[in-house]
Amino acid sequence: MIPYANQNLFLQDSVEKQLNISYDGGVITNAELMSEDFALTEKLTTKGTIVLGDCNSAYIEFSVGYGTEPLEGKVLTVSTTPQGGNSFQIGVYKVVSDKPTADRRWRKITAYDALYEVINKDVTEWYDTILPAPEEGEEPTSVTLKQFRDSFFSEVGITQETVTLPNDSVSITRQADYTEITGLDVLASICELNGCMGRINRSGNFVYQFLHCPSEAIYPAYNLFPSHNLFPRYDGNPTDVGVDGKYISAKYEDFTTTEIGSIQIRNDKNDVGVTVGEGLTYVIEGNFLAYGLTQEVLTGIANNILDKVAGVYYCPSEIQAKCNPCLELGDPIVLHTRDAVIETIIMQRKLKGIQSLIDTYVSKGTKDTQKNLNSTRHKLVQTNGKVNEVLEVQKVIAETIEADEARIGYIESNYVQTSVLEANYATITELQTVDGKIDNLTSIAITSQNISTVELNASQITAGTIDTARLDVASIAAQTVTVTTITGALVSPTQGTITIGAVRSASFQYYNGSSYDSLSI
Repeated sequence: MIPYANQNLFLQDSVEKQLNISYDGGVITNAELMSEDFALTEKLTTKGTIVLGDCNSAYIEFSVGYGTEPLEGKVLTVSTTPQGGNSFQIGVYKVVSDKPTADRRWRKITAYDALYEVINKDVTEWYDTILPAPEEGEEPTSVTLKQFRDSFFSEVGITQETVTLPNDSVSITRQADYTEITGLDVLASICELNGCMGRINRSGNFVYQFLHCPSEAIYPAYNLFPSHNLFPRYDGNPTDVGVDGKYISAKYEDFTTTEIGSIQIRNDKNDVGVTVGEGLTYVIEGNFLAYGLTQEVLTGIANNILDKVAGVYYCPSEIQAKCNPCLELGDPIVLHTRDAVIETIIMQRKLKGIQSLIDTYVSKGTKDTQKNLNSTRHKLVQTNGKVNEVLEVQKVIAETIEADEARIGYIESNYVQTSVLEANYATITELQTVDGKIDNLTSIAITSQNISTVELNASQITAGTIDTARLDVASIAAQTVTVTTITGALVSPTQGTITIGAVRSASFQYYNGSSYDSLSI
């Protein structure tokens, strides 16, 4: 909650409030605004439950008189002043839409906070600068997470609120090359590895938002407990949003979400990774900043995250009450109804109005919400690097792919080496695999024990078994070939059988037991 001595004035409809929207070149006041047409929407997470690393842009909407100068692209500083109180800043936003209404009397304005542009910003060049690819024989560059995040926010031009994060001292190195890294990839990965979410505050600065228990009871501190399965602790009293007639309506579940008792960090679903704690497990999967870290380091990271999230619970609900703009995303709140005490956390909020302010606080979840609470980050497309276990992505365009198993929808690569390869479409210069299952494969050289494909185009194939509907190839050496149609310059089984529906070839050889004889077709 933002400290403000006059916050009770916001709850009184009889107190006049003056909305002030200033920008370079002008100021908009109540006189230029459509009556009560102002809304602020904020979301800590857009998912139906807690997702560490979530970072979402807040936005405002309002209608201004048609005669006001065009605002698109302008940065707005929004504040409100209740009569008898001091000015209170709502936030800083940049206009992305300025559209006239049908009657041309008003213009509808939509403006977002600073995260809006950062989330989709391509920061690959910055990543290549702070963690450059090492030359052959050189040691890779390493930086701490603190250095990494400070450099990132300097790059995107946003100020961070001063804070020491639990895993700031962890050193990271470049583990792969990527075709594109967005601002959201970086933000989400930093926040996730520190057990928090991210948002922009009312001053326009980035905040690392940790969640706090909404319980009104006072418990001993966490460090007085001997294990992770005893985590109730005092995080501060929640704000009662229902006293003195502030409560308007509420919809809520008759349960609270299950508390997190364990953290697992892994590369993908087939990776064991590391797990700490006991009880319901929150899974962190596919965080590119965690790649290449030792088990010991990952265990320390997981313990630090668990210290931040263990014991957090809330009642899924939607509460409408008189607005208190001092409340922020992530704040614990409580509502005493006639039938229940609702303890929850503000996950989403919509503030509406100018004089008569109404807040809607939303927190979604299910009783066993953490059963589906796997924070799978967007998997970055690598252009180079080794994956030790299983590679599962929709599309890879890479110079080299090396993996124990690869399941990829679309592949373009000069060289692929894997024990098991499954793909819908692959264009590969050289393929080495034990078992390949590919719908459409185009390759110059293939070495495989088994190839199963619908259509195969290659210059040379060496395989134990080839099973395909259509085969276009210059040279084949195989134990068994089962194919409907073969098109090629030379077809010669080493020894074994060929079952063919149709053959188109310049020459065909068959094995007579001691040598090869030519066959004219």
